[in-house]
Amino acid sequence: EQDISKLELDRQYDVIVMVAAFHHLPGRRLRQETLQHCFEHLQDDGRLLVMVWNLWQWRFWRAHVTAWWTWLRSGFQWDPRDLMIPFGSKKVPRYYHAFLRGELQRLLRNQSFRIEEFRLTGPNYVVVCSKQMAVAPSDPVVVRGKNVRASLADSSAVATCKSHSS
Repeated sequence: EQDISKLELDRQYDVIVMVAAFHHLPGRRLRQETLQHCFEHLQDDGRLLVMVWNLWQWRFWRAHVTAWWTWLRSGFQWDPRDLMIPFGSKKVPRYYHAFLRGELQRLLRNQSFRIEEFRLTGPNYVVVCSKQMAVAPSDPVVVRGKNVRASLADSSAVATCKSHSS
């Protein structure tokens, strides 16, 4: 058992799976660092599966109201999507981040993951991503069936290009 934000990984993996864990990471920076760590430890053709709770449901309305109230009282220092939700039979408050669909997509793409599947399954967002690698100078770049590498190489405006296969 390890802290997801401080995983001690010693090799690269085909697949990394985060089920009902990623939404417990407080703060954008920690979430970005965790995704970067996952990216570094995935093989070039590796996959990342992330499942987070969709907390935009009526049963969590009290947690949302409390979070917005805390955000207002804090002078906008608290993220209003950071919720404390009672958990278990003793109703112990537990931290959750209520991801918006676009927020989660941007976070993954900003860490160079290619989203292959994003769906709402029951009360969860399920995302399957692949590791997106930079194109080597000798690799062909195909856009709509045509190799555009030659025209890219002649352009001084193009610094880097990433492969986005459909």
